[in-house]
Amino acid sequence: MNNQTLKNDVMFRVKTVHSMRKYIHPFRLKVFTLVVSVVAMAFLVSVPNVLQNMLSTVSLDKMVKYFFFAFFQTNLIIQLVTLASIFSALWIIKDAISSFRSVFQLSTN
Repeated sequence: MNNQTLKNDVMFRVKTVHSMRKYIHPFRLKVFTLVVSVVAMAFLVSVPNVLQNMLSTVSLDKMVKYFFFAFFQTNLIIQLVTLASIFSALWIIKDAISSFRSVFQLSTN
């Protein structure tokens, strides 16, 4: 491999990483993860049955027990999709709160 070929290979990789960072913003990746996990959950879980069973529990204590029991008694793939959607939603909320804080701090100065 000569120097020109090596230089072209390295520059191609640098340009690829640069364009990925430019077009794949972290917020877009987080939203994409959330959307994909929610859509996957909609296909894997019978939402009407979950809502019907959830509404049959009257107290908050029984509802929490229902969710824990339903979560731990389901398939691994559903557990992973549920955790992915929860974590991505919390990640987006955390970013939103920190960006609102920074905007608020800038406007008060």
